[in-house]
Amino acid sequence: GNQRYQTAREELEGLLESVREKDPKAELIAQAETLLASEMPTPQAFAEMKEKLNKKLAPAEESHHVGSVDPNEVAPTVEALPELVIETETTAYERQERPNAEFLKGQRRVVQAGVEGQVRRFVEVDTKDKRTLRSTEVVKEAIPEITEVGTKVLSSNQPAEGVKDLVLETPKLEIEEGTVSFEHQERPNAAFLKGQRQLVQVGVEGQVRQFVEVDAQGKRTLRSTEVLKEAIPEITEVGTKEEQVSQTRDQALLATPAKVEETSKQLPNTGAETDASLVALGLLGLMSGYGLLSRKGREN
Repeated sequence: GNQRYQTAREELEGLLESVREKDPKAELIAQAETLLASEMPTPQAFAEMKEKLNKKLAPAEESHHVGSVDPNEVAPTVEALPELVIETETTAYERQERPNAEFLKGQRRVVQAGVEGQVRRFVEVDTKDKRTLRSTEVVKEAIPEITEVGTKVLSSNQPAEGVKDLVLETPKLEIEEGTVSFEHQERPNAAFLKGQRQLVQVGVEGQVRQFVEVDAQGKRTLRSTEVLKEAIPEITEVGTKEEQVSQTRDQALLATPAKVEETSKQLPNTGAETDASLVALGLLGLMSGYGLLSRKGREN
């Protein structure tokens, strides 16, 4: 930026000096001096002042008589001024190569993309289409393309026989996903009788991701395993309770006198009612004695 400003300033000072020599009383001299003395002149102001100074320095064109040939007639003169044309064009970027000792020979990598630049030219065109370049202004600097080139050599020795140029083959990494079976677990439950089973938790399969290295010969090597989803085990509760046989026997004994009593009530009224009652009482006493013996046996 400073370089372009200095160049434009020098061009303007040169044009101003030429105008002073041609016409010391020209009004443009004061305007140009004011512009040069300003602290922050704009590129547009420089360009406009250059155009004015160039027009001032342009040679006067030949005048052509228009009208009658009367020598007393004041013929109008037409002054043909040159035209200032501003042209903008792009400039190609450079291609640079930079060595990199970390890359093998033959490897290349673009580390900076190239960008075209842009320049603006101020061209003076006279009535005869003669073009004169007055100044050039860089609008945008071109950015070079930089490519790093490998210089690393693995080995300078070559075998006398066989393949001289060795090819380095690197293994590839494959990612595989699979499922994991869930476990079947059994848990005792004292509230259930033996033989009873109840599913209390449904099993769910898990999921894993495996990283497998495969070399040029197809050999597979497991490098690591990642658990994506833990498997949930299946849990079944199994009964352990023993059935009480003695309690069932007591209930059967207590139910027997009631059945005998019902039978006695159903006998016909034939005079044998007293005998049936005696038989029932005897059976009742026998059952009671048997019940007492059973209870003492359990207590012992």
